[in-house]
Amino acid sequence: MNIATKNNLNLDNLTEGIDYYVNSKGLIVFTKTHLKKAGECCNCGCLHCPYPYRKNQAEAFTRI
Repeated sequence: MNIATKNNLNLDNLTEGIDYYVNSKGLIVFTKTHLKKAGECCNCGCLHCPYPYRKNQAEAFTRI
């Protein structure tokens, strides 16, 4: 799993408070609004994923 912080992401095309927010640990958390723009689940277990998420599928994805 990649840890997203403001130091390692290009947030130029994203709006804080709409596409993402920064949690208490300083990590970027993508919102449901932003994740819907992707059009499908990335199987990473995103906190606000608007798509059905299957844990087994995500575990297989991270082992590739």
